[in-house]
Formats: sequence, structure tokens, C-alpha cells
Amino acid sequence: MWRARHERPSGRPGGALGDGGLQVERTELAWARTESAVAVCAVIGFRLSAHTRQPALVALAVLVSFGAAALLVSGWIARMRSARTAGGKSSAPPTFPLRAHAIAVLIPALGLISLTFVIWSVTSR
Repeated sequence: MWRARHERPSGRPGGALGDGGLQVERTELAWARTESAVAVCAVIGFRLSAHTRQPALVALAVLVSFGAAALLVSGWIARMRSARTAGGKSSAPPTFPLRAHAIAVLIPALGLISLTFVIWSVTSR
């Protein structure tokens, strides 16, 4: 009796929600978009820091840009390797925790670059 009540509906592959196991793929695509956004912001941060002509800020922007590029490349490689080993089926890449930590470091660094640029632009008037 208990089992019959808590079984998945047979008509829908993902249970009551009908997701069909696509949540992993949606999450993976969301992280790929996040990595791309970080890379774009890093390039913009590099361009803004070049206007300040402060060597430390330019060095930080270059470091963040290279980190974002490495993040994009590692994500792309992990997705390709995952697709190749899974026979075309998407699965979570094994290097995700490292990439998540890299994103957690790069985003505050981008904020620091932006904050420094805003302070520099206000004080240079």
C-alpha cells in the first residue's frame, strides 16, 4: 500500500514534474553562461584598468582576464570530455568544484577593479 502511493507516475519520465532528467543539463548550461559572463566582465575590467594607468590595477586585471580565459577553456574541455565519454549524453564535469571556486575568486576581483575605477574617475575630476 505504501509503495503504490509513493511510486512515480509511469506516464512521465521525470516524475511529477516531467523534467526527464534535464535539470543537470540546464545547470551545466547556466554555469557555462556564468563563465562566459565572467570572461566578458574581465575583458571590460582590463580595458577600464588601462585607463587608470595604475600598474597594480592593470596587473590585477590581467590576472583576472587570464583566470577567466582559463576558466572558459577548462569548462569547454570538461564538457567535450564529458560528452565524449558519455556517448553524447551530458553529465556534470568532474572539475566543477575547482571551477566554482575560481568563479568565487574572480567575481570579487572584478568588483574590486570596478570599485577602483569608479573611485579613480571621481577623484580625477
